[in-house]
Amino acid sequence: MHRGLTKDLEAVAKKYKASRERVDAELESDAKALREANAQSEKAFLEQFKQKLDRSVSSRTLRKAVFRDVRDTFSSGSAVLRTPPDIPKSVEELYIEAANFLHQQEATSSSQMAHLKEVHQKKLGHLELQLFSEQYELNMNFAKMQGRMEQRHMHMRHQLARSQLKDFALADRQLLAKRLASQLVELREAAEADKTQLHESQMLEKKIFLKNERAARKKRMSMYQRKLREDGPPDGMSVKEALAKACHSMTSYYSTSPPQLTAVSFDALLRLDKHHQMQTQALDREILSYFVELDEQQWEKKIMLANQETNRLKELDDEHKQEMKAHAERLQRKIMQLREKYEKEVTDRADVTSLKRHSDTLPPPGPGNRSSHHLFGRHPGITSSFESLLITECIRRNEVR
Repeated sequence: MHRGLTKDLEAVAKKYKASRERVDAELESDAKALREANAQSEKAFLEQFKQKLDRSVSSRTLRKAVFRDVRDTFSSGSAVLRTPPDIPKSVEELYIEAANFLHQQEATSSSQMAHLKEVHQKKLGHLELQLFSEQYELNMNFAKMQGRMEQRHMHMRHQLARSQLKDFALADRQLLAKRLASQLVELREAAEADKTQLHESQMLEKKIFLKNERAARKKRMSMYQRKLREDGPPDGMSVKEALAKACHSMTSYYSTSPPQLTAVSFDALLRLDKHHQMQTQALDREILSYFVELDEQQWEKKIMLANQETNRLKELDDEHKQEMKAHAERLQRKIMQLREKYEKEVTDRADVTSLKRHSDTLPPPGPGNRSSHHLFGRHPGITSSFESLLITECIRRNEVR
C-alpha cells in the first residue's frame, strides 16, 4: 500500500511538472508574440517616420542621420530618445513624436509583460494548489485505507487472542476431566481395596471366633465327661443319655444358628455380625464422602476455570475496545490535521480561483498559445469539498471587492 501511494504521488508530481513546463512554454510563447507585435509596431512607425522625414527634411544627409539615430535607439532597446541640439524645428517635432511613441510603446509593453507574468504566477499557483489537492486526496484516502486495514488487523488479532484463550480454557477443562477420571478410577480402586481388606479381616475374625467357640465347647464337653466318670450320671439316666442332654443344652435353640453353638455363643456371633455390618456401613459412608469431596473439588475447579475464562475474555474485549477507540481518535486527529492543512492552503491560494485572461491587454494569441481551459481541468481525485471551498472563498472575495 505504501508503494502504491508512492507511485501515485510520483505520478501526480510528474503531471505537475509537465503542466508547469506547459505553462512556462505558454509564457514564453505569449512573450514572444508580444515582442513580435512590438517589433511590427516599431517597424510600421519607422516606415511612417521615414516618410515624414522625406517630406519634412530636404537634406538627404540629415534625413539619414536622423533616421539612423532613431532606428538605432529602437534597435538598442533604450527607453529614452535624446533630441540632438541645433536641429530644425520640423526635425525636432519628429524626434518628439518618436520619443513619445517609444515611451508609450515601452509603457504598454511593460504593462502587458507584467500582466503576462502575473497570469503566469496565478497559473503556477493554481497548479500548485491542484498538486496539493491531489496529494491531499491521495494522503487522505491512504490514511483512511490504512486506518481500515489497521482496524481489520486489530480485530483479527483480537479474534485470534479470543480463540487462543478459548482453546487454552478447553485444554484446561479437558485436562481437568482427565484428572477427574483418573482420580475417580484411583478412588474406586482404593474403595474396592478397602472393602476387600475389611471383608477379609471380618471373615478372618469370624473364623477365629467360630474356631474359639468350637474349642471352648470341646473343652466343656471334656470336663463334663470327666465329671460323669468321676461322679456318675444323674439318677435314672445312663451316661449316654446324660451326654446327649448336656449336648442339647449347649446347642442354640435358634434355627439359624450354626451347629454346635450355644445360645451365648450365638448372641456373641450376632453381635460380631452387627459390628461387621456397622464397620461396612462406616466404610461406605467414608468412601461416599471421598467421592462427594472429590466431586465438590472438581466442581469448584470447573467454576474457577469458567470464571477465569469469562474474566479474561472480558479483559480482552475491554482492551480491544480501548485500543479501537484510541486508534479511531488517532485516525480522526490525523484526518483533521490533513483537512486543516488543506483548507489553510486553499484559503491562502484562493486568488487562483479568480484567474481570468484579459484579452484587451494581451496581444493576439500566436500559434504557440493555448487556452488555459486545458490547464485547469479538474482532476478526478479532487472532491466536492475542494470545489465548495474554492467557490465559497471566491464568493467571499467578490463580496469584499
